[in-house]
Amino acid sequence: MSIARRVLILALAAALPVAAAAPVEDERVLSVQITGDEGPLAAGQPATVHLAARDPASGYPLTGLQPALWLVPASERMQSQDCAVWVSRLYNAPVSPLGAIDLNGFDLVEATADGRLALVDPQLNLATANIKAIETLGEVPVGWAIDERGDVLAAALHDARRVDFILMEPFRRVHSADLPAAPTGLLEHDDTFWVPTDDGSVVQFAADGRQMSTFAVGDGHVFAGLAGRDGLYVAAADGRGAFLSGTGAASRFDLQQPVAATAFSALADSLFAIGADGDVLLRVARDAVTAPRMLPLSGRIRAITADPAGRFMALEAADRLSVTILDTESDRERWTVDTRDPLIGMQFSDEFLYLMHERQGGVTRVLFDPEGGPPGVAAIAAGSRSDALQRASILPMMARIPEVGMIVASTRDKAAYMLAEDGMQAAMSSLPLKAGTPAGILLRYRGLSPAAMPGSYEASVVPRYGGPHLAVVRIEQPDLVHCARVEVAGPPRPAALKDDESTAVRVGLVVARQPQEGQRQLRFAFTGDLPKATLPQRALLMDARAGWRRIATRFKHEGDQIVADLEIAGAGPLRLFVEYRDPAGDLRTIATALHANEGGPSR
Repeated sequence: MSIARRVLILALAAALPVAAAAPVEDERVLSVQITGDEGPLAAGQPATVHLAARDPASGYPLTGLQPALWLVPASERMQSQDCAVWVSRLYNAPVSPLGAIDLNGFDLVEATADGRLALVDPQLNLATANIKAIETLGEVPVGWAIDERGDVLAAALHDARRVDFILMEPFRRVHSADLPAAPTGLLEHDDTFWVPTDDGSVVQFAADGRQMSTFAVGDGHVFAGLAGRDGLYVAAADGRGAFLSGTGAASRFDLQQPVAATAFSALADSLFAIGADGDVLLRVARDAVTAPRMLPLSGRIRAITADPAGRFMALEAADRLSVTILDTESDRERWTVDTRDPLIGMQFSDEFLYLMHERQGGVTRVLFDPEGGPPGVAAIAAGSRSDALQRASILPMMARIPEVGMIVASTRDKAAYMLAEDGMQAAMSSLPLKAGTPAGILLRYRGLSPAAMPGSYEASVVPRYGGPHLAVVRIEQPDLVHCARVEVAGPPRPAALKDDESTAVRVGLVVARQPQEGQRQLRFAFTGDLPKATLPQRALLMDARAGWRRIATRFKHEGDQIVADLEIAGAGPLRLFVEYRDPAGDLRTIATALHANEGGPSR
């Protein structure tokens, strides 16, 4: 089982413990360095983890790995413990020990129908509300992407005609850039963001929000997408377009007629485009841009998507009641899958095609036989079937997880469901999406990614405090571990919060007055050892009988009290959960029981 698969299943489904192993520790095989991005390595400052891996036998660089890494504050006594003990403790824990920075998980970004972005951590649990932060955009983006390092999210806003750049840690907007026209999407390539517009151009931005270039494509709405690993493609509604390389070189083409949707096949190294009327499919190869081809279709289509390898194209019928599969090796239609439930989305994983529907509680999973046999079709349960229709969105409602499967967001259940690739006929777990009705999901990995040099890997990290740390590394194939001592400048972690101490910060929660149904605000206060200036990170007020919920992310001090915009939506027993940071910077949650009286004020 790969590190990515273990981490994702652990985060969503409380995976079973991993059997103990006898890994090899050798500094000649694995080496770790952590350097500050803007100066010395210091608490609260961005830094980069550098990992180099070599084969134990040959000494050659090890490529294609998925290393697991933790940064752990550790006293001299704790650093003297055997590295295999550290690995066992961290690798098998459902939640990392207090203070450890886990670089192996992932965050899920949820776009809500009311124009907000919520950063969701599957391992957090604030009464099933696991929102780390919320940023308001004002509208649902028409496109979004995260840079290669996982540091910056860019979102293109159609009505506002701008691109917002959002720092992932801490989750907040740091820059906005105006556009010359309304955007039609956004994609990331080679650590830059490309924004197609509806005036026939595409604008390139750096990850820090600087505009780098503008490329004229044609007239009207521009479609854009990745063209394998070697560049991207752009195509305007009038049929003119280009293949762009990472160096900016362009290879232009003209499809000779308007287009309505596009997709790229890596296997065929070609762009496929639906004609404006949906009755013809156009193909242009990157190495033959002057010779586009027209492929006949058996019926009208409205959408197209390609599998990761590029062998098959899924063509959604204009009436949304069937999908036709095109084989790019022969340019012929191979199969048609009929659905009685109208489609609202389709997405390929490594092994299957997943189809989302208006009413079905879950998805349809389709398996293809490249040798020509009929496709296998199965309904995968995820949520409940209902007459309340699922809503389509311009953003993806499904996210592919390489080697694992798919995450599917339900607008009806306000949840994301984990679908495995191992043939299970139901979702293996669910993740609540409490920020609002989902309008799209995007995954952000926190792990190490391959760097420029073969056998080297990098990840971004922000140490929480100073003092001695251990960087703990685990690789499964080959079976290797390594622990490196790291010194971080800045205030050390308070002794009262160290793992090897028995004392702890004592914190209580007091509500200021008797809650009343209809109140728009709630006043409370911390008691105990927290600094007086401490404000919550977020709070959840809920009906103790599992009814309504309200979440607050903004707070203010009024005297000795904290004021939160939490509406008391009903009378009866309530539960209040408040999340805060302790003096060491770690997130904590405290809860208390309340009772709201009926007929309170409406202000």
